[in-house]
Amino acid sequence: MDEATYIYRINSVCLKKREPFTPGRINVFVGANNCGKTQLLKDMLGYITGTRAPTVILNELEVPYPESWDAIEQAYDMKIVETNQSKQLRHIAPTLDSDPTGPTHPDILTTLSNWLVRDKRAFRAATGAGLVTYLNTDNRLKLAMSQPVQQNLHKRGAKNVLEALYISGSSSTETVRECTRKIFGIDIFLNPFNLGTLEFKVGDDFSLVSNNPQEAFEQLSGYQILDTQGDGLRSVLGMISAIVSAKKPVFLLDEPEAFLHPPQALQLGEIISGLVEPSQQIFIATHSADFLRGLLSSTRDAVIIHLDRVENITEANVLDSATLNQIITDPLLSSSRVLEGMFYKGVVATEADADAVFYHRLFQKIGSADEVHFVNAHNKQTLKKIIDPYKKLRHQIRYDCRC
Repeated sequence: MDEATYIYRINSVCLKKREPFTPGRINVFVGANNCGKTQLLKDMLGYITGTRAPTVILNELEVPYPESWDAIEQAYDMKIVETNQSKQLRHIAPTLDSDPTGPTHPDILTTLSNWLVRDKRAFRAATGAGLVTYLNTDNRLKLAMSQPVQQNLHKRGAKNVLEALYISGSSSTETVRECTRKIFGIDIFLNPFNLGTLEFKVGDDFSLVSNNPQEAFEQLSGYQILDTQGDGLRSVLGMISAIVSAKKPVFLLDEPEAFLHPPQALQLGEIISGLVEPSQQIFIATHSADFLRGLLSSTRDAVIIHLDRVENITEANVLDSATLNQIITDPLLSSSRVLEGMFYKGVVATEADADAVFYHRLFQKIGSADEVHFVNAHNKQTLKKIIDPYKKLRHQIRYDCRC
């Protein structure tokens, strides 16, 4: 392997049951509530960062290791800094909300090289935080809120999303602005002119803000900061800012649709696929058909993994790309709410709406309606087309065909 071209990538995901699957650039975990989507992301984070805690769903990840320390250092800007007569490998945390940390040793390079050869888990524990970003519904609400900025930002490295976004330059900030305008119809401005603080200002149009610090401070003083805004805007800004500024090869994103209305979730799905670079991978756990529909409308290389919990064991089934493209492009499948069925334990397919209503009421009486998706095939000739995608995901299926 050429040291200068080392690429960290998850080549295979192996759960504790069933065959491993091969992920792509964009990967989406779907399934019913409590099937293990969030837990799988946590397990992946633990494996990448070399934690000793046992995993719940994941068995292992197949990842390439560099041939030498120099290869990974050059590829991913691993920072080694002097600290208290020692040396430290320093990373921004995977959650992007704490001071950069990492292993410390007087001869850190020798230590890292030894771990690479003799102790792969220790090597992952030392380097993993620099290779993965993990965002869930809790931490991303605070990611883009105002932050105090200490001296020597470029030297010590970013410790939060706003600092990472500021360091990454104006093109990254402009990308965040464009995404915000598309989803919410408002403008935002990363304000560095409030001395000692980085903050997002929220308004209608910041295109005329002066480059002069004193003038810009006066212009921006009348606008509200992001901290006072709703959860949806804060969550999206935290997500998008992290994706465009934290140039790590792996993103783990849990429930990106949280706090959003369905049209906003759809637009977020459309946007995210364009933010992930070819050299990166993103793993998303979602329970929103709107988000999934938006994502699939903007990319053809998504890998959809349906998780199903059977007797407390989570299994994974991958929807092949041909079937996925058929769902997206076929007028019947795209209009029949087929995607919604991926988030339920089972599916009932019927010939007509009246039949679907009948069976839905029946399932309500036995207390299982919330676990089952009812889909209308319009006639018996199209039932097979409707249920085929679910069969490939090993979904529980029942259908009513009155001949």
